[in-house]
Amino acid sequence: EYRESDDAMFCNFCEQFAAKTKPNAFRVGCRSFRLSNVVDHEKSPAHVAAVEAFEVSNRPLPEKPMEKCLQKLEKEHFQQMSILFRSAFYLAKQGRPFTDFKDLVALQVANGLDIPPSYCNDKQARVFTGFIYDIFKKAKITNIRKSDYFSILSDGSTDTSTQEEKSCM
Repeated sequence: EYRESDDAMFCNFCEQFAAKTKPNAFRVGCRSFRLSNVVDHEKSPAHVAAVEAFEVSNRPLPEKPMEKCLQKLEKEHFQQMSILFRSAFYLAKQGRPFTDFKDLVALQVANGLDIPPSYCNDKQARVFTGFIYDIFKKAKITNIRKSDYFSILSDGSTDTSTQEEKSCM
C-alpha cells in the first residue's frame, strides 16, 4: 500500500501479523519503488509467515484445527461438569449429606456416563453447591432489585434427622 503522507510503500500483512519478527523495509516504509523490491519482499519468509497468519485468522472458527479440538473437548467437559453439578444440586435439594455424592457419581458411572474421578468427592460437591448457591443468590438479588415491593416469609420444621430447619422466602 502506498501512503502519500509518508511517501512510502507498506505491506499491510507484515504490519499486522509480523510483529514478532525484526522490522523490514515494508513494515517501516519502503521508499524504493522498484518492482524487484516488491517481488523479493513477497518471497521473504517474514512476509509468507504474515500472509499465513492472516489466512488463519480469517478462517471460520471450526476450520481452525486447534479451536475445533478445543470445542470438542470443552463440549465433553461441559457435559461431564453438568452431570456433576446436577448431582450436587440433587443432594442439596433433598437435604442429603455431601458424603453421598461419591456414591451418586459411582451409580452414574455404572450407568455408562463418563465422569472424571478427580471431581468425585464430597469436597467437590461442596464446591459445586457453593457455585449453585451463588447463581441462585445473584438471580434472587436481581429479581428483588427489579421489583417495586417484596415480602419475606419464614417457616420452621424438622428434617429427616429431627433437627429444626428454618427457611426464608
